Amino acid sequence: MAGLRFEPQSTFSMEPIELEKMINVLNLREGRGYSQFELAFLMGFRDFYVRDVENPFHTLQYSVPNNGYLMWIFNCGIDGIVPAKLPITDAPTHRVSTATDEGGKLIFKMEKLGDDGKWVTLKIFSEEPKDLLLPSPSKLSEDEIKEWVSRKFEKGSFFKKPKTALEVLQACEKDLDSPVRPIHLASALKDYTAKKKSPRLIKSSNDMGRFTFVKE
Repeated sequence: MAGLRFEPQSTFSMEPIELEKMINVLNLREGRGYSQFELAFLMGFRDFYVRDVENPFHTLQYSVPNNGYLMWIFNCGIDGIVPAKLPITDAPTHRVSTATDEGGKLIFKMEKLGDDGKWVTLKIFSEEPKDLLLPSPSKLSEDEIKEWVSRKFEKGSFFKKPKTALEVLQACEKDLDSPVRPIHLASALKDYTAKKKSPRLIKSSNDMGRFTFVKE
């Protein structure tokens, strides 16, 4: 990010508490090695849901009902998601600046006003490609994940009832005793949802609007 010229923007769509909440979740997902696509997959939402949430100029935000689900994903308390109460003031306490890199990608910088009146950088971030692989504790290959999904699909009753992506991931990690890259699991499930003939997995939505997978 060295050499980038950031320009402060006068307006953005998020309230300060939502900006800090978004940064908290961003730090949590990076700590797990989850890309924007991978977290969206685990939440059961469209591919670019998290990408849009992490755009300070987009109106989409992590809603209150998602707090509990994010706590489940990251195995943390509410204070890991929602920031401490911020002071009420008419003066700006946060600002977003943007820069464009050599490849034309838009880079965001989020800052917070410190007690000394100087701006402190909280995070520099950008949109991520869907196939991005962040550093991950997972040592499992994509083929190993596909073999696990195949076993669950061919034998037993695992997919007889709808399962969310998070439920599938947690079962996979428990069986294989290792962290799993969500992008590998998404690819393995797609092998069965993309089949044109049964038996296959049907991808639908539950009452919370999250994608589920069930054997046809």
